[in-house]
Amino acid sequence: MSQPAVAVAPLPQLAPAHAPTRYADIIPLRRPDAAAQPSDPAALCCAIVQAAVEALRGVRPVAQLARWLAPDVFEPFVRRCELTLANDRLRSTRPARIRRARVTRVHERAVEATVVVTDVDRVRAAALRLEHRRGAWRVVALELG
Repeated sequence: MSQPAVAVAPLPQLAPAHAPTRYADIIPLRRPDAAAQPSDPAALCCAIVQAAVEALRGVRPVAQLARWLAPDVFEPFVRRCELTLANDRLRSTRPARIRRARVTRVHERAVEATVVVTDVDRVRAAALRLEHRRGAWRVVALELG
């Protein structure tokens, strides 16, 4: 018994001839307009202050702030967290709540913010300055009451 002859169509070409061959060609490392237009830093200010207050209480690892804080801001903050945790016996796992934030643009690539945050049994005030460098905001000054 012979099988009938079947015509086999060629497989379609899945990738065009100009397909990217490197990962950086597929997903750019940075948006082309990132250097030109800094993003709105208001939400970032609130998130950083909330994380700082929670790190000060020992609820959040301090290392999570390393990406956002400049080294000369991060090192003293780590020392402050260590001292606070050594003297503090009561830790609440309740997250800090942002009450109010005011962000003022002082330069095209710099903002200053004041944030009022509710900690477990008190209200804290924070002041910070962010500068836009290499496509990202970075905290260059942080005062936490």
